[in-house]
Amino acid sequence: MKSLYVLCVTLCLLCLGFANTLSAQQTSISIKALDPHGKVQDGIRFSFSGVQSLPTDNTGVTTLEVPPLASGRSLEMDLPADLSEEWVLINDSVHVPAGLAEGPVEVAVMRRSDLRLLAGEARDEAVRSGRTGEVDGEADRRQILIEVAADYGLNEDQLASAIEAFGETKDPMDQGIAAYLSGEYDQARASLTLAAEAQEADLVVTLRYLGATQYAQGD
Repeated sequence: MKSLYVLCVTLCLLCLGFANTLSAQQTSISIKALDPHGKVQDGIRFSFSGVQSLPTDNTGVTTLEVPPLASGRSLEMDLPADLSEEWVLINDSVHVPAGLAEGPVEVAVMRRSDLRLLAGEARDEAVRSGRTGEVDGEADRRQILIEVAADYGLNEDQLASAIEAFGETKDPMDQGIAAYLSGEYDQARASLTLAAEAQEADLVVTLRYLGATQYAQGD
């Protein structure tokens, strides 16, 4: 009887040790996906070091497993490849709480289609203002972009992050748009020319960006 008791205690201790080992191998953070206007977004998945979260629920929340060493530090997440074709991650760096978190970490995401609309408005306004003499130089074009971005809920820092994420694609059209918005006109012209030659995107829109790029360069 005594030996059976010892065996039971040993098994309990082994199970407890195994559970503690599993707990030490991973931790999780709660993440809430919002668009730039603060509206929750469901169906968004995040990834870190090859591990993906489940899609965010109707409150915009999901959890992501991260290594225990991440506790108290910042880490850079990604969107899975299939989602990055439709969405951009505006703030990819999140802080993992060292202790019990009061709530989910908020992360901003934006549809690529909305960023294309933003870019088109800024492009057309810059060209229009340039023709009327209201724009004189890159600083004025940049200010127009900042003002248009504000209508989409983006501050200047978020705008820079969104443009960078938008350009991280194999699509030469979006690469060209990102370069145009960043004022990198040589790169924009090269990417947009490639997109026009491939004719995989809307050729009219591509040519508008090419024209705006050439206009900004004084051609």
